[in-house]
Amino acid sequence: LLQRIGLWDELRITYNADPLMVAVNPKMINQAEHRHLVVENKATFYDCLEHLKETGFTSLVYGAGWKAVSNLGLLPKQLGLDSVKNQVYYFGDLDYEGISIWHFLKDRIDVILAVPFYQALLTKTKTLGKENQRKNLEALEQFKNCFLKEEGQKIKSLLEAGFYYPQEGLSKEQIKEAWGQIKWTST
Repeated sequence: LLQRIGLWDELRITYNADPLMVAVNPKMINQAEHRHLVVENKATFYDCLEHLKETGFTSLVYGAGWKAVSNLGLLPKQLGLDSVKNQVYYFGDLDYEGISIWHFLKDRIDVILAVPFYQALLTKTKTLGKENQRKNLEALEQFKNCFLKEEGQKIKSLLEAGFYYPQEGLSKEQIKEAWGQIKWTST
């Protein structure tokens, strides 16, 4: 509204995204290339934090749902890694909202889906709920294409039936195992 009525510039308002909540793996900070894992929820962040030092990842980021969309671009600058190669991986809830967040991020900053985490979720018991989430069918199709055909169809079917998988469904041991299966992806 302020922009439309011409007051935004006059008020000299500047927008700065919130700083990220990041944990750093000190063993990886001096590497030439960096991998970062973004998780959607706080409980998963803390479960992953226990294993960060055992990974080849430089950082773990608490995405706080949709907040990641506006502030994830700050990651390299916030860590002082804006002149090196950075790859960002995303793991959120296996629901329409989590898929939409990944899809939006992917188009803005080239986020890679952390597929092993989702594959681990598919072995868990699905949860009924979240029927009111907005369905982004384009995002779902692109998400499905990151998986084997059978896995993609299972994801689509369970979401259409009103089920989902919260990322908190993984145990700490399953998180450690899934994280260890993520391989460096050439971009």
